[in-house]
Amino acid sequence: MMQAHVFHILHDNLEWSDTMASGMNRYTVFLKAAELGSLTRAAQALHYTQSGISHAIAALEQEVGTPLFLRTGYGVTLTRAGQQLLPAIRQL
Repeated sequence: MMQAHVFHILHDNLEWSDTMASGMNRYTVFLKAAELGSLTRAAQALHYTQSGISHAIAALEQEVGTPLFLRTGYGVTLTRAGQQLLPAIRQL
């Protein structure tokens, strides 16, 4: 049920939310953070600030209505919703 809801939101808002005002693509940020397991390392790899990456992830989480990452002192891991969303975002 959650997966269908997330996909529906994603597809309905794809054109509107593809890029943020700053030009940072939330989906690219999501993929890089998931790949590296760290918002700081994602920021370094994408040449953004860590704060910018955090805001992009927060905006995507707001868009889909659920947390996508668990944040720990050691980095980030995908929540169940994040794991379900990952294949769909990879296909974009």
